[in-house]
Amino acid sequence: MKPCSRFVLILIVACATPPDFALGQPKEVPAGVEYERSLPSRYEHVIADMLKFCEPAKGFWVDLGAGKGQVAIPMIETTGNPMTMVDPDAEAMSDGLKTAREKGLQDRLSAVVATAEALPFPDNSVDLLVSRGSIFFWQDPAKGLREVYRVLRPGCRAFIGGGAGSGYPQDATAALIEGRKKRLEGDQGEFWREFVERRRPEQMQKWGEDAGLPKFEVLGRGALSADDERVGQGVWILFEKQPEIITRKAEDNVTAKRNGDTLVYAVRSASGIGSATLTPWNGWSQKVVLRLYLRGLESLTVSNGHVELHGSVASHSGYPRRLSVKQGDRESAVEQDTAYWAKIAAYDAQGNLVEGLPSDGGYFEVDLPAALFELPPKSLTVHWIDFYRQ
Repeated sequence: MKPCSRFVLILIVACATPPDFALGQPKEVPAGVEYERSLPSRYEHVIADMLKFCEPAKGFWVDLGAGKGQVAIPMIETTGNPMTMVDPDAEAMSDGLKTAREKGLQDRLSAVVATAEALPFPDNSVDLLVSRGSIFFWQDPAKGLREVYRVLRPGCRAFIGGGAGSGYPQDATAALIEGRKKRLEGDQGEFWREFVERRRPEQMQKWGEDAGLPKFEVLGRGALSADDERVGQGVWILFEKQPEIITRKAEDNVTAKRNGDTLVYAVRSASGIGSATLTPWNGWSQKVVLRLYLRGLESLTVSNGHVELHGSVASHSGYPRRLSVKQGDRESAVEQDTAYWAKIAAYDAQGNLVEGLPSDGGYFEVDLPAALFELPPKSLTVHWIDFYRQ
């Protein structure tokens, strides 16, 4: 992934410790947990999955429900990137900070006393958020997920849940699962049945839906299964913050999708006349494409706040394209192979290139010139008019 931002150091002083049940795990360790702790460590495998699925750029990284830093500290050791721990348990995080000092990592680990439901970070400020084992103890998981989405920077990801990691040894995985199955009917069977129930993928799916996340993926098949080869034993929710897109008309629909180094904005307009403001997704990609699901293109204007690019496709024979650029009061035609040249192509509904205008379900595709992004704009404004508009 491309960098979400330059690294930002945020220092926060917490004035009060929220109640333990809001995020932290039970103070009393249930029978069986100590046995699981005697198995090989799961953290290195979990961290490998976090990095694989999130592909984070260097920046402001958060470990939510961090406890003693069991994820945060090895994450620093693996990547060199600083981490901020968040947990209502100040005592546990103090132990983590002590461990970091002993390892010479004191300048890369910080701690914030807070809960998932009230993260003390600005909107669009976090480049990576990970959390292992805490969502099952959040007071309101859906609200916590909404908070995570709020603080993520567009194009950046969160990986939240619990499990052993896809690379965890098979014999240890089998021992972990078998031990839990046996304890379902033991003296603390009620605890372990609830433990398993809250780790069902259907429960994680419901939390994501209740949070109103626009797009997310649930990985893993729960506490008693390692059948999902992507993550092994456990269950996780993975999501990415979508870029903000504002349309002038409620009935217009503009979506963004990244394909490798290409960022595609797809425009669908019921009336054929509209406008939208587009924000970058994890920075502007090497290539930005507008895909306009219109029957004709009487007018297209793309502005970065300093330069306006104007384009059109004639409706008569030959369907000539016209392209011009306006800087201040001066407007001039754009010639091919110059800085502001933009290819305008038409496609049918199956994605086949056509010579004339798009058929029903087809679209125009405009490769925006890199010159529009030389001084990366905070946003682009797009206006369109379809000469076959309703």
